[in-house]
Formats: sequence, structure tokens, C-alpha cells
Amino acid sequence: MQTNDAERIRSLFDANASQAYGDGAAKSGEAFFRWLDSDIIERQGRVENAQLAVNGNEVVVTGQYRSIGYASEANFLLTVENGRIINWRMRY
Repeated sequence: MQTNDAERIRSLFDANASQAYGDGAAKSGEAFFRWLDSDIIERQGRVENAQLAVNGNEVVVTGQYRSIGYASEANFLLTVENGRIINWRMRY
């Protein structure tokens, strides 16, 4: 994310990856990748001072999230299977 390498970012995710905000409904597959492109890659999203906590196949990312026109504390829960992220949940 720091270098905004779109291809590298996309390559980290499973083809059926999903994303949700809090307890909201998840987007998956093509809808996920449209969100990834529009909300993360095109807006140059990144986590500053990222801290990672790994527990089995779950990774919690905290720090300061910033993108064009937006900033907030990051609290992301990523689930990984077979070396790819299958789920990204923004927690509040």
C-alpha cells in the first residue's frame, strides 16, 4: 500500500475475497475488486505506523489510515488462506 502498487495489492487477495465495514454486509469477488480499486488504490490508501498482530490465519492491522481526502484510525481484521487474503473487515 505504501507504494500504491496496484498489481501487487490486487495479487494479495483471493479471487473471491470479501470486504465489509463493521458488521455490515460484505462485498465479494468482482464487487470487492471494484471497491479495492476505487476506495483503496485510486485514493492512494495506506496505513501509517502500521502494527501487525498475527494469530493463526488472522492478522490485525492498526495504525493511521490515510487516503486522498480521508483519515482515521485503522483497525483491520484480515483473514488469510493459502497465502491470500480472503476477508478484510474494517472494525470500529
